[in-house]
Amino acid sequence: MPARRKPPDLIYGVDDEVPLPTCILLGLQHTFQVTTAIAFALMVIHGFSGTDEEAAFFVSMSLLAGGIATILQALNRRGIGSGYFAPAVCEPAYITASLLAAKMGGLPLVFGMTALSGLFEIAVSRVVQRLRFIFTPEVTGLVVAMVGVSIIPVAVPNFLGLKEGQSTIDPTVLLVSLITLGTMVSITIWSGGKTKLYSVLIGMIVGYAASYLFGLLGPEQFHRFAQCSPSCPAQF
Repeated sequence: MPARRKPPDLIYGVDDEVPLPTCILLGLQHTFQVTTAIAFALMVIHGFSGTDEEAAFFVSMSLLAGGIATILQALNRRGIGSGYFAPAVCEPAYITASLLAAKMGGLPLVFGMTALSGLFEIAVSRVVQRLRFIFTPEVTGLVVAMVGVSIIPVAVPNFLGLKEGQSTIDPTVLLVSLITLGTMVSITIWSGGKTKLYSVLIGMIVGYAASYLFGLLGPEQFHRFAQCSPSCPAQF
């Protein structure tokens, strides 16, 4: 089987051998991305005032499903998966529809909607190559932009440090947010070599360090983390 052509903007193609240290760092970065994206699952539970038990179950099943999907994506066997280590995470694309489903029918309706949409995506994947003349870069770019727009009501208040029912921006939270975002963007755009592979990981490290320096992260948070266990109920 001939080697597949690597896009010019990729450092490693699907057939390239990635060094072990790079694999470890990217795996760690992917792990952080997966755990951070769990916030979207908790938003769905919070949307219909679910119980702690429902939240724990939903998060567990989200992690399990994401792990299975990531393995299938990376193995690339029998036409399933791309061969890339692309972690399957809870993403904002379905957050609005999932919130509506959760309010109307709880978790059963969310599960049914997600399963049906997954089957639809599987069917479309068989012919998507022939639909490239429809899904041009302009169309796909607009879709990606709309996904970002859809989470503005959730992301912007957190970015600005706006608490529920308040309209005053927290300057410390805003400063930490700008430092974190600026670090990720700067590394992605201006760094050379392999450094840009770790933009998310470096940005998160810088963000946590800034949170500690500016007092947003302190002994209380570390103590709560140390006391927590896998059986701890999720807190909204």
